[in-house]
Amino acid sequence: MYHPIEPTDIERLASLAGVANFDEWKRHLENESQRISDQLKGSIDDAWANCLPVWLALGRVRDLSRSIRVPKYSPSYANTLGLHFADTFGQRFQFLIDVLHTSPVESHEYLCAFDLLDLIACSHFTSEIDTLPALFAIDLPIPRVVQLETSHIPRFANTSTVGEFLYRVHEDEFGDDD
Repeated sequence: MYHPIEPTDIERLASLAGVANFDEWKRHLENESQRISDQLKGSIDDAWANCLPVWLALGRVRDLSRSIRVPKYSPSYANTLGLHFADTFGQRFQFLIDVLHTSPVESHEYLCAFDLLDLIACSHFTSEIDTLPALFAIDLPIPRVVQLETSHIPRFANTSTVGEFLYRVHEDEFGDDD
């Protein structure tokens, strides 16, 4: 069963800015290491099933929109869990590509898989392994949430596929400084 993104939720998901309340952020940190370890146990299928409810509660993995600037950013547990998921299972990214292929574009599953691939493309280990061509070749559409989030960022202009998006993200992170 897929979880569709409601049209009324797209703008909220495209403008997340982390955890604003300090007490709530402290709550996110409670037993964080143990919870992450428990949720990432087993296969990538098991970890996805364990993590997806956390991401569904937020609506996606990333909790800081590229279009938002905040004076202080406190990441949510969902975002931190996503970073650990990408680090732990990054070399098995084909699972996430399969999620994209089998999920409706405007579903939370698709958006979460997209966000995780985004984190993998930005990670340092990705630049050292031979996964980039496969990531850059993903010929599937970018979710509307991400299109809205990046609509005013010139480097993403005319970007329509996941692969093109990941290429531009990776180049921004690791490309030449010239």
